[in-house]
Amino acid sequence: METKTTYNVLIADDHKLVRDCVKKYIECDPEIKVVACVENGKLAVEMCKLHKIDVVLMDMVMPECDGITASKEIVALNKNIKILILTSIPDGSKLIEATKCGVSGFITKDSSASDMILSIKNAANGKMVFEKSVFDGIINKIEDVKKPSVNIFSDLSEVELLVLKILSNEGLDNKEIAKKAFISESTVRSILSKLMKKYGISKRTQLVLFALKNGLA
Repeated sequence: METKTTYNVLIADDHKLVRDCVKKYIECDPEIKVVACVENGKLAVEMCKLHKIDVVLMDMVMPECDGITASKEIVALNKNIKILILTSIPDGSKLIEATKCGVSGFITKDSSASDMILSIKNAANGKMVFEKSVFDGIINKIEDVKKPSVNIFSDLSEVELLVLKILSNEGLDNKEIAKKAFISESTVRSILSKLMKKYGISKRTQLVLFALKNGLA
């Protein structure tokens, strides 16, 4: 995957102060351009139709159309647009629900400017983004669910298991997974495609949560 050098960002949050602060933060980086700031999910979808957007910073709770509903519509509209959920308080249930929409990760509203910028660039270049506090919220929710007594990964080959572990533990893109596993990028794509089909999963983020939920560490 070719690394992007410019990043068009859309900010969707119903609080003007948050929109203004985040815009000021991330535009400190000359490679990032905030194309638009909107106050609800409906407008976020419309902006994605009108403009070339690389990454959407999406609040979950907004009037007219919430972030989860808007994320579903944007992913259906253009899978190349990456969505980062912008959250104040990590709610495990809502975060897990958001992963089902195909979002690329989560960041908190009190993140530093440098962390936000790095998260945007990572998402745009195909990496998943989980801040520790948000990730802990997801894990805590997953741990509330009883893990199966049978190891459902026991029939995987060593290389399939390795690829799944690298993905779930580090959230790397295919190229970086290939380097760590000493296999080709095409083999990584083939393995992940096979695993998603095997477990009835359509998104990488869902595959990560599935692996963690079932005890893969």
